[in-house]
Amino acid sequence: MYPFSMYTIYTKNSIFFIIVVLCLITIYWINSFYSKIKISKELVDKTISYKKSGSDFSKKLLVLGDSTAVGVGAGSPEQSIPGRLAGRLDFTYVENHAVSGATIKDLSNQINKISQKNMIPFSSRLEEMISFDSILKKMQFHNLKY
Repeated sequence: MYPFSMYTIYTKNSIFFIIVVLCLITIYWINSFYSKIKISKELVDKTISYKKSGSDFSKKLLVLGDSTAVGVGAGSPEQSIPGRLAGRLDFTYVENHAVSGATIKDLSNQINKISQKNMIPFSSRLEEMISFDSILKKMQFHNLKY
């Protein structure tokens, strides 16, 4: 009878130890996850989207989309995808209406903010471009070049 009761004590202690370790691992994981979310939110809040204004409207670029089009993660607006695209292709005017966290549903809100016509559209997602193309056709923007 003695070995059985010692076994029971060891088993209870082992189970208690395992529960404590699992709780500590869970607390560590939650803290790590929260820290990543906090860093991501700060990164999004500090990001400035690339825009280029002026009086020369000879080569215009329209940027719509989500955090990729905003430039989240880029060192500067010029290093974002729209900034690099505008620099490489010598766009003289860039309108950026992208919003971090945007979805296809938000695309019409971004389109409503367009101030110039006959712009070359850029979106960070293919499905947004497909939706964007159909919306533009409905809005009768016929002279867009792709």
